[in-house]
Amino acid sequence: MIPVRVMYYMPNRKQAIRIQERIIAAYAKHGQAHIGRDVWNYIHTCTGFDLHAYLYKQTKDATF
Repeated sequence: MIPVRVMYYMPNRKQAIRIQERIIAAYAKHGQAHIGRDVWNYIHTCTGFDLHAYLYKQTKDATF
């Protein structure tokens, strides 16, 4: 088994960014780390399903 870190976005605060960068480095050393748009590509590659496009369409078609 390979540990995989999936982060859809990075935080804005400097301290939080530094913490996340250390976590990402640890995952990259021992497994995989995917951040931002790369997450959607990773999910699509693993599942064959474009979750980003599906969620975007659901949000676009939703009535609030």
